[in-house]
Amino acid sequence: MNPDSWKAMTDIIKHNAPAINTTHSTDIHPCPAPFSQLYITPRTLLDLRFCSYHRPIHIHDQESFYEQCPESLKTFFLKNSELNQRRVAFLKGDYEKAGCQKGCFWYQEWKTTGKGFILDEYLDSDGNPYLKKLWLSIGPDCNATCRYCLDPSEFHINFNTCSPSVMKMAESFVENGGKILLTGGEPFLPKFKLLPALERLAKIDRHKIGHFDIHTNATLLDDKCIDTILRSPVKTINISMDTLRPDLFEYLRRGCKFDTVWGNTLSLVRERNARSLSYPSIVILCAVMRDTYDHLDETISKIVDQGLEISLNALSQNPQ
Repeated sequence: MNPDSWKAMTDIIKHNAPAINTTHSTDIHPCPAPFSQLYITPRTLLDLRFCSYHRPIHIHDQESFYEQCPESLKTFFLKNSELNQRRVAFLKGDYEKAGCQKGCFWYQEWKTTGKGFILDEYLDSDGNPYLKKLWLSIGPDCNATCRYCLDPSEFHINFNTCSPSVMKMAESFVENGGKILLTGGEPFLPKFKLLPALERLAKIDRHKIGHFDIHTNATLLDDKCIDTILRSPVKTINISMDTLRPDLFEYLRRGCKFDTVWGNTLSLVRERNARSLSYPSIVILCAVMRDTYDHLDETISKIVDQGLEISLNALSQNPQ
């Protein structure tokens, strides 16, 4: 289904659909993803969906898809029949049929508080949704084997899982004004050629392009990498550190040396400040678990003292 105007489709649904939840306006939706975002995982097949909770739609010829970006992304986002069927279900309030999961943060917030998103804010002048953001997950290609990320008894990593060509798509999307959350694995692995892509983007007026938000384990943030980051359209660097106790850190994050990761992090902060830059924001991603919560105050205090931001994520299970 390829409606000429999602604004018109919304008006039809409002007029004909019965009330689905009397506590919420049909104008307010739990999440903007179906009208603004794609979650992408480039594996043996290229998987695309609105968010990580949804069932993927597969693209078999990845290389052609990358070469034709950003037009291939825009066309897929607007005209793919399966995505449009999910959008219709979403607009009708049938979130289960749309592929939404009850465990989704945005769904739970909307359900409990009524806070949500107004569709009109995510439609273009023709009344159609337009792709603003990609969440690009290039895991499990990584240089670490963190205990809560991979099974301790089976942590061999297949570094050929993700096609390096995906960075062509990422670069063209940002160059044309898009925003990308880039998660791993480890995005700065040389195979992905992220640094050359950032170097090319650094030559373009930052006000005319989009930006990256990047998750990293910081093992590869040497002086050259830091310089490239600070000259390129990177809005946020999120660094994974669950504790600042060296022995525990290295136990949890196998393959990472505490002194290297913390040293690289502080070097990035110092160099950013030396250049009087406000970006990128540097955020420590801290997984809270049985091994770390007893000294969480200590961890937070040390991180904040260095002028860093922190984001806490509670794990439901403790790593073995």
